[in-house]
Amino acid sequence: TATMALALLLPFTFTMPPLHGLVALGAVYMGAIYGGSFAAILVNTPGTPSSIATAFEGYPLAKSGRAIEAINVATVSSAIGGIAGVLFLLILSPPLARLSLRFGPAEYFWVAMLGLTLIASLSEGSLLKGLLGGTLGMILGTIGVAPIGGETRFTFGLPVLQGGVAMIVALIGLFVLPELYNMASQGKAALQEVSIASRQQGSFWRVMKRVLSMPGNLTRSCIIGEIVAIIPGAGGNIANLVAYNEAKRASKHPEQYGTGSIEGLVA
Repeated sequence: TATMALALLLPFTFTMPPLHGLVALGAVYMGAIYGGSFAAILVNTPGTPSSIATAFEGYPLAKSGRAIEAINVATVSSAIGGIAGVLFLLILSPPLARLSLRFGPAEYFWVAMLGLTLIASLSEGSLLKGLLGGTLGMILGTIGVAPIGGETRFTFGLPVLQGGVAMIVALIGLFVLPELYNMASQGKAALQEVSIASRQQGSFWRVMKRVLSMPGNLTRSCIIGEIVAIIPGAGGNIANLVAYNEAKRASKHPEQYGTGSIEGLVA
């Protein structure tokens, strides 16, 4: 994950000037977040939690022979989102920090409600699977020490579970295992699905022009990312799903989502 990359780099920044260290940490973090989209597109396994929604559209595009186009779309969109995030941070960091400190139990409750509505929206056509997934998520959320009473729940005597199940570990693991079982059951056939057929269609400048032709989608996704980022404990792992869901709701062709939609990949 990007956090692990920062942890590995941190000792090397001790001898750097503060400005150089911050630049190095920021560059590694953004590079790791962007790099997670490669695994999401090519093998349907998010490299980072922020690339979960990328797999929804990137992998179908790769299977149809448009892997280069999907990677270029992810590159351009990530660059635009990263620049927008830096500008927001430079201009609005003081008021956003004050707003973040005001989050209390009521705000966290509505964030949880937002998560439940996302389950219903993202599991369109397979509501039962969505509900089962949401139930599994809530069960995992109960593991650990109760925040109010202090009782230990479902730890089975294992000290490592007293702090609960790490969200990043759960997200990556739950997305990796199904694809791992699929590859194990199909053997080499699963590795031959991704084709890189059309280089001209996926040329970088052609893709950049197409991405920039969606200013509404880009602006909405950037704003959603900034709003979710100020929520304590939230980040790209939640923002990418919220942005994808809102792009689907606003799209004129929502039926194309899940089959290789460029709009969804941009979001």
